[in-house]
Amino acid sequence: MKRLFLLLILFMSCDNNSDDGIVIPEPPQKLLNSISFDDETNIDSLFYEKGRLVLKKEYVGSDFVDYNTFYTRNDTGQLLKVSYMHSSSTDPSFVKDYTYYTNGNLKTINRSASYTYDISNQYFSYQGSQILIRVNNEQEASIIANLDSKNRIKEVLFKKSSSNAFYKGKQYFYNEAGNAYKIIVQSSEHANIVEYNYEFDNAENPYLSLDTDLPNGLTLNVVESLAFHDNYWEPREYHLPFFSKNNVVKYFTSNSSSDYYYTYTYNEDNYPIGIKYENFFNKPTLLLDYK
Repeated sequence: MKRLFLLLILFMSCDNNSDDGIVIPEPPQKLLNSISFDDETNIDSLFYEKGRLVLKKEYVGSDFVDYNTFYTRNDTGQLLKVSYMHSSSTDPSFVKDYTYYTNGNLKTINRSASYTYDISNQYFSYQGSQILIRVNNEQEASIIANLDSKNRIKEVLFKKSSSNAFYKGKQYFYNEAGNAYKIIVQSSEHANIVEYNYEFDNAENPYLSLDTDLPNGLTLNVVESLAFHDNYWEPREYHLPFFSKNNVVKYFTSNSSSDYYYTYTYNEDNYPIGIKYENFFNKPTLLLDYK
């Protein structure tokens, strides 16, 4: 989990609930094969079918598999279920089930087992340039995501606890390459606003292969992240890599005096094969291998 946590901190013009054909974009050419640190024997191995992630094995030591994450998909590549379980168990620690509208856009996410926490279920609907989200037993949307002219997430509004008014919980700003170079977050109605700033290289972001594209130009991880604040079980940072086409080389925030740097080595195809975390005591290098 340490590898993935450090890895992940790096980085509709009308009602779309129609009967259009489902078109799932092709997966990227380069797929991650394994992720490991140079100072550990642990390794994460990833397995695919038809270019789509179907299994992630988290190894601890040289012989023991700690956890498996299974990704169940249909013939079109849509993700239907995620099951996370210990290698010695048949009972998942958590399960997420996904459903879709007939045009392929995300409709619901249902969480079960020990994964419930604050948000168990999400219900998505689409109106023009907005995504409306109901959580759990809500009758009306408590979260609204506004899209920009390129169908990217521009801002996410959360309903105030004391009224039907909304406040801006997250705002996204993109550079010419399509990377979210600044994200402004207010993690709750009365919390201080924090500005996250990012700088990027010009190389391919390999973690996009772990996401699933949706027909509306968004991705599953991006849409799923909309309901979560930093202080929830699935924080904004978990989904950050999927908001950038390139790789983060530096980030800093408005509530800290520290800058964080990442140094990359690349293969001949301009994909990262090593990421050195300069701000950690032992400066570990994350090693990436491709299929």
